[in-house]
Amino acid sequence: MWHITLPSIRTTIAILLILSVGGILGVGFDQALLLGNPLNSDRSTVLSYYVYVTGLKNGDYAYATALNLITAVFAASFMVVANTISRKTTGKGVY
Repeated sequence: MWHITLPSIRTTIAILLILSVGGILGVGFDQALLLGNPLNSDRSTVLSYYVYVTGLKNGDYAYATALNLITAVFAASFMVVANTISRKTTGKGVY
């Protein structure tokens, strides 16, 4: 296992890690939207749900767009960092 299996799937592990790090900020919007109610809304708010409420329900489109842009920039920077680490450790990366 240590000498054949893991070296064979090392590239796949690295690429899946890079792609999963990119989606780390997009968690739980569906659950917060479907299961949220006035009793638990202060505890169940996540960033993507806050952007949704700010943009569509409150009508503050500019602020919601700015928040979503900042989130996308952070997610892209996380992917670049994960790709750099993967390229230095395994020699393989997405780009």
